[in-house]
Amino acid sequence: MILTYSWDQVVAWLGLVVPLFALAWSAYQWVGIQREQQREKHFERFFETILRVHNSDKSLISQKAAVFELRNYPGYRALVARICESPEVYFPNMPEALKIEFQETLKAINR
Repeated sequence: MILTYSWDQVVAWLGLVVPLFALAWSAYQWVGIQREQQREKHFERFFETILRVHNSDKSLISQKAAVFELRNYPGYRALVARICESPEVYFPNMPEALKIEFQETLKAINR
């Protein structure tokens, strides 16, 4: 059985299908933009956490909490591991309590 369509039917189908493709493409683009914005926000939060670790003007508890927070960034695991392996290079004259937190964070991300 051969299906035959009149031009009216073809135009009607195209009038339905073309807008649906446009809508699907727009949704795809929107999801991509949202993902990129999420990645940027994630990086900004990571960078702010690093700054909180490095800010020796703040309390030791705040710095320890920031070091602990570094565990929540698996995408930056390699960088966090390098920082935790030799924190003295990046944070000279740090208190012993902060060194211990770096060691604990290193253990946690290497599990």
